[in-house]
Amino acid sequence: LVQQLKALVVKLIEGNTYTIFKKEFNSYFYSLIAYIVIVVFVLICGYFFAAPLFVMNQSTIRHVVSMFPLLLLFFIPAITMRLFSEEIKVGTIEILATQPVLDYEILLGKYLAAVGFFVITAACTLIFPVTLLFIGRPDIGQMFAQYIGVIFLAALFAAIGTFSSTLTKNQVVAFIIGFLVCF
Repeated sequence: LVQQLKALVVKLIEGNTYTIFKKEFNSYFYSLIAYIVIVVFVLICGYFFAAPLFVMNQSTIRHVVSMFPLLLLFFIPAITMRLFSEEIKVGTIEILATQPVLDYEILLGKYLAAVGFFVITAACTLIFPVTLLFIGRPDIGQMFAQYIGVIFLAALFAAIGTFSSTLTKNQVVAFIIGFLVCF
C-alpha cells in the first residue's frame, strides 16, 4: 500500500498535474495583486496578534487563529474564483480539455496551486509564533497544531471555491457561491 501511494505521488509530481500546478501557482505571482493580498492578510493577522497580546499579557496565537476562519471566508474564495471561471470565459478550457491531460490532473493541479498559495501566505504569518518564542513561553505543539488545522480548513475552503469556479464563467458569481457555501 505504501509503495502504491508513493508511486501515485511520484506520478502526480512528474506528470501533467505538476505542470498545471506550476503554471497556476506562478500565475498568482505574475501580478502585483498577489503581493498586495498577502501583505493585507498579514497586516490584518498582525492586528489580531498584537492587540490581545498586550492587553491580556499572554503568549498565545489563539486570537489570530480564532480569526482565521473569518479571514479565510473571504480570502480563499477570492483566490479560487478565477481558477476555472476565467478559463471558461476566455475559452481556453476547450484547448486544455483537448490536450492529453486527464480531467483530474487539471482539477488537482489548479486546486493544489490555490492551496499552495495559501500555504505561502500562512507561512508569512509565522513571524507571530517566532515573536512569541522571544517574549514568552508558548506551547509549541499547540501552535503547530493550530497551523495544521488552519491549513486543513483552507484546503477545504479551496475545494469549495474550486468547485464554485467550475459552475460559472463569471468570477464574481464564483466568489459569491464559494463564500456562501463556505459560510
